[in-house]
Amino acid sequence: FFFLQQVAKMTATVDFPYSVNDEPTNEWTIEQLLHWCVLQSEVRTNERRDELIGALREQMAEGRKVLLEAHEQAVQATAGQDEDDDVEAANVDKKAAAGKVADKAEVTDEVMEDASAPATKKNAKAIANADENIANGADEEAAAAEAANAAPQKKETRSKAAAGAKTVRAEVIEGLYAGQTFDLKPKSRSPCFIGRSAGKKFRDRGISMPNDGEVSTTHAKVEVKGGKAYYTDVGSTNGTLLNGEEVEPNVPLVITDGMQLLIGAELVRFTLI
Repeated sequence: FFFLQQVAKMTATVDFPYSVNDEPTNEWTIEQLLHWCVLQSEVRTNERRDELIGALREQMAEGRKVLLEAHEQAVQATAGQDEDDDVEAANVDKKAAAGKVADKAEVTDEVMEDASAPATKKNAKAIANADENIANGADEEAAAAEAANAAPQKKETRSKAAAGAKTVRAEVIEGLYAGQTFDLKPKSRSPCFIGRSAGKKFRDRGISMPNDGEVSTTHAKVEVKGGKAYYTDVGSTNGTLLNGEEVEPNVPLVITDGMQLLIGAELVRFTLI
């Protein structure tokens, strides 16, 4: 390569009235022949460069295809795991309900057996005690119902949040997307994402706001931890405001019923359902 550079410098001012496609003849001078060799080398070098660039582009396209397929498989596997978790939880609830029904049936059988026994003094005393317990239980249930009705509405909302909402409703009340409502259903290992991206996970399970330039591509996420719903700003460019103050990035914020957050130019009200 160094030799070719030196030759190119030497022949740069050579009178060469031919093209690179011409074949050398006896009439050519040494300088013209060397200049023709340099041109031939440049042509072959450029052809080899174009071949390598084309091969690299094909490899990159193939690699991108493999990555997209792997990503899609991972998304499907995560969705399948979430469905299995929901089925398992439903089965546990069914077993618990069946156990309660069996316990009640056993207690009923015992009461019926006592009622059909001879009316001895011992049975009479047991029946009297049972009647007293039933009366006390009825009084306790009535007192509990009265206390529940007298409890403030705020306490009901707090208990609802503590129990964990299955759906977080996000209603845009101001901004480019005002009037739109999104029902977010985050799972333990599958949060719902909010951002400017129009990707599948934003459109199908999260909030996609591609026309708001103040919203980051991935702005925030809504997730469930310990039965509570949380909003987390994942380090967005313009941040998130709560009551005029910026929410600390990457720190989960408990979502309360009616909470309003300014996400980009969108004022969003959250409701626990």
